[in-house]
Amino acid sequence: TVIPISISILLGTWLVARHSLVMGAVVLIWAILMFAYNVFSSKIKLPFDNERAQSFSKVIGSISDAVSNVVNIYLFTAKSSENEKVIEEIEDARKKNTKSWQVGEWTFLVQNVLVFLCEFAVIAISVARWKSGNMTVGEVIFVQGILLTIFRGTFNMGHVIRRVFEAASDAHEILEIMDMVPE
Repeated sequence: TVIPISISILLGTWLVARHSLVMGAVVLIWAILMFAYNVFSSKIKLPFDNERAQSFSKVIGSISDAVSNVVNIYLFTAKSSENEKVIEEIEDARKKNTKSWQVGEWTFLVQNVLVFLCEFAVIAISVARWKSGNMTVGEVIFVQGILLTIFRGTFNMGHVIRRVFEAASDAHEILEIMDMVPE
């Protein structure tokens, strides 16, 4: 999916640049910034994803332990302590999942601010060129359509990058579990 997205972004930038080199430069610089920001923010979010994956593994371990020892738990009246242990693990996992989600939402906020700034710059340049007679209304609309395609492509690219980092985090947790020595 990365190659088609990259091609659509480059082609869209080229089409915008055909109408104005300044607009093309703005869009190209913006696309590079978005790609760099997506990689940077995914690296920032990776530790939170690792903590989330580890806490989910602990929850699964606690529940598995409780289910496999259910008879002993009831025989030796350890039900309340086992319940507390599982509830603590679930609450910890919820907090870490929420923190990971919040970091991801801040990423989306910054992306949307970058989109707004690019859109504002291109609209300002388009209106100035339209007023001076160097661009028609149809060309302004065409450029806006191209921008929407580019924006969608960069958001998709960001999604792909984040999914790769999240999958790496989950894979790291799985490998750590596989390397553990059984008790």
